Amino acid sequence: LRVWKTDSIRSRQQAMEHLPSAFAALEQRRYNTARSLLAADTSDPTAREAFFYLGRMLLRGQGDRPDSAKANDLFQKSARLGYAPAQASLGHALGNGWRMPVDFAAAERWYRLVLTDTVTWARGDALYG
Repeated sequence: LRVWKTDSIRSRQQAMEHLPSAFAALEQRRYNTARSLLAADTSDPTAREAFFYLGRMLLRGQGDRPDSAKANDLFQKSARLGYAPAQASLGHALGNGWRMPVDFAAAERWYRLVLTDTVTWARGDALYG
């Protein structure tokens, strides 16, 4: 029972259960609720989606002042976990200087990871980038 309560698969499942509620709160512009749900999920070190969407909220200043440094950290965590939308977004941010310094070489590295790791919409974003 102790193993089950702390098992990473179980915590990952719980994190995935919060995402629909967080997305609904974002759509309704209830940013504090969305941020709370996503922040709770980031206690799981594999919650790559939560890292990405929380970073996006911070970058856009949704519900608070923009914080590009924290957003960049969260994007990096999500991207390192292989989340293709985070990798493509990080490539865009670095390539275009969206609230962070321009670094074309780093942007290209992130884009190339998306091209090899996914066949979703992020692949099109990476090809465009």
